Amino acid sequence: MGNSRVKHQRCGPAAPRPRRRRGPTDVVCLPLFLPLGALVALLVIPSGSVGVAWGWVLAAWAGLLMALALWRLARRRTARYRWATIPGDRLFQSLLRHAPDLALVIDGHGGITYLSPAAGRLVGLEPNDCVGMDTADLVHPEDLPLLTGALRDLEEEDAAVLPFDLRLQRADGSILWVESKLSDLREDPAVAGFVLNVHEITQRKAIEAKLVHQALHDPLTALPNRLLFHRRVEEALAVRNGRPRLLAVLFLDIDDFKTVNDTLGHAVGDELLLKVALRINGCLRPDDLAARLGGDEFGVLLVDLPSMHTAVQVARGLVEVVAQPLALHGLTLTMHACVGIALTNEGASAASLLRDADMAMRQAKSQGKGQVAVFDAALQNGALQRLSLRADLANALARRELFLHYQPIVELGSGRAVATEALLRWQHPQLGTLLPDEFLPVAEETRLMRPIGRWVLERACLQAQACRARFPGQPLSISVNLTSTQLDEGAVVEDVERALENSGLPPACLVLELTESTLLRDTQSAAATVHSLKELGIRLAVDDFGTGYCSLSYLQRLPVDVLKIDRSFVAGLGSDGRQAKLTEGIVQMARTLDMQIIAEGIESSGQLAHLRRLGCDLGQGYLFSYPLGPEDLEDLLATRHGECLPASLA
Repeated sequence: MGNSRVKHQRCGPAAPRPRRRRGPTDVVCLPLFLPLGALVALLVIPSGSVGVAWGWVLAAWAGLLMALALWRLARRRTARYRWATIPGDRLFQSLLRHAPDLALVIDGHGGITYLSPAAGRLVGLEPNDCVGMDTADLVHPEDLPLLTGALRDLEEEDAAVLPFDLRLQRADGSILWVESKLSDLREDPAVAGFVLNVHEITQRKAIEAKLVHQALHDPLTALPNRLLFHRRVEEALAVRNGRPRLLAVLFLDIDDFKTVNDTLGHAVGDELLLKVALRINGCLRPDDLAARLGGDEFGVLLVDLPSMHTAVQVARGLVEVVAQPLALHGLTLTMHACVGIALTNEGASAASLLRDADMAMRQAKSQGKGQVAVFDAALQNGALQRLSLRADLANALARRELFLHYQPIVELGSGRAVATEALLRWQHPQLGTLLPDEFLPVAEETRLMRPIGRWVLERACLQAQACRARFPGQPLSISVNLTSTQLDEGAVVEDVERALENSGLPPACLVLELTESTLLRDTQSAAATVHSLKELGIRLAVDDFGTGYCSLSYLQRLPVDVLKIDRSFVAGLGSDGRQAKLTEGIVQMARTLDMQIIAEGIESSGQLAHLRRLGCDLGQGYLFSYPLGPEDLEDLLATRHGECLPASLA
């Protein structure tokens, strides 16, 4: 009745209080007092046959009641004992039948001696049919060593085993994930075995697997991400175990992907990446692995290669498949990719292979679109040198290690210097004098290009204004090169305006030189910046003309004043008829557009004579003067009045 009382207490204050029933004590108390009453009656009632008879009647009646009370008390206690201990009891069986968890009893040989009724619902087996089965018939083969190990540990160490997860096999062949807890009840004669209690966690495991998959895979392409790719490379390296197993890591980067994102939108860019991922996967063997490392970068792991040549062939195949036309949103795009290859070597790791493949990919991109490069020691040495230059360049301005040289630009007819080009140099403490091509790419990577470019503008304008003030009869203009980074940042207009204001140089005396590739990086933003610069009153020149892709219509849209013919065209004059015709065409085009022509790299009298015949206006090169320091430039203007042409060629 105690359970009923607890139940009613949990129902709340409105629940009726149960009527108290008489317990075994109430039943026993009455017959205990009756014999005492009979004894008193025998003593009190007068002696005689009638008194004695009534006394014995009362005593007999009391004895009968006492016997009945003792029988009921014994029956109630027996019922209570059976209620709590006998497994066949209806309450116990009902609780066991509806229990959500499964209980198994396993003997010392791994056989199943008992299975709770939940077996039918969880694993689709009848408990009676499972008695005598081996645990190997119920536990997943891959998890059987886990269970046998737990049984062995429990048997040997006589300690509790922590909960562990394993898989059970359902009757229909499906898998059931359970959390298991093992107990040793071999000393209990009613059990005589190990008890395995299991709780189903299949849904939890499915959620965990989904979260793990999301953490290790790219959500767009469903390919492994960088983390999983790194693990797979490490696993592939570990499997080698010293055997001559050649592995290769490929690093693929899509060319001009940013342009697609910026012009067509990220939705088109995502669709492009998805199609590229499918194409990459289609080129690989079943044991190879492709991954998206981030952005437009993909990684490929090639295993069991017969030779390095095979890795190169796969890389070229990837380049070709990416270059196939893509149909996206009514447009047909042709993309290109560059691939870097890193091969396994002694002591290789996943991190080192990815790093080396990345270096090789950057080397391939420097060679043009759709290129393949294999990592070697020279690339690594170059990368280390770039890191060292990056650290040194950060302090080069403060240490005054940067300086300018000036190369005169002369009139080809008279040989007189009418302009000069500012050329940046770096006096490195250990490496000596470095040219711009050796350190400016590092400056662009480290966001040092703007302070360096601002310094060059200010120094060049100050030097040009100083020459104009000292030699008023020989007015000079000065040319300064702009990089693509300066043009992209958009702050170059402000820097030019400040340099002109601080130096006092007239804007018309400043010429800013831009390469064709710089102008073509982003037509709209480049055109906006160019027009803003022109509004300051300066002049603009296209440097290295003929090596890029500038068209006549493009030149018409931009306010360009000067075309500088690349030295590669000038070098072929007199020896290459095709080069001569191209140079003549450039000169005629510039005249049609009312532009000035400057020929670069003039080194011989034959080149000079040919350019004069073509009607080229200006030129520069070693034939006239090497780049000069500020003092040497002023000496040239003072002693020779700017005459740079040798007397024999005047």
